[in-house]
Amino acid sequence: MRATPSCSTGIPYTTLFRSELRRWILDLEFGYYGIPRPDVSLFLDVPFAFTEKKLSEVREGDDREYLKGERDIHEASLDLQRRVREVYRAAAAADDRLRIIDCSDAQGGMDSPNAIFARIRTEIERFR
Repeated sequence: MRATPSCSTGIPYTTLFRSELRRWILDLEFGYYGIPRPDVSLFLDVPFAFTEKKLSEVREGDDREYLKGERDIHEASLDLQRRVREVYRAAAAADDRLRIIDCSDAQGGMDSPNAIFARIRTEIERFR
């Protein structure tokens, strides 16, 4: 078993690094560059089984030409997909402007587009 390096507070370095990186990015975008801060950002949290299924299917089309017949390295790693999902979930827990929209149905599968849209609409209507 490999230990996760941590600082004197016991907080893992990756957690500290992500926190510092997030703070730097937000300061760069909204402070230095003066980009208007959105009232809300939405993270559509799809069931991971759906992600696994979709990324295991053969994907073709004009939007894939940049790959020149190869697989997208980010799509090829389910571990990366899991970690990215957790980063977004952690970011939403730390920022009330980043909201999670649960895209799963009662059985844990992918919900219908209409049900997901209803959740999005409900979230956005809070800002009217």
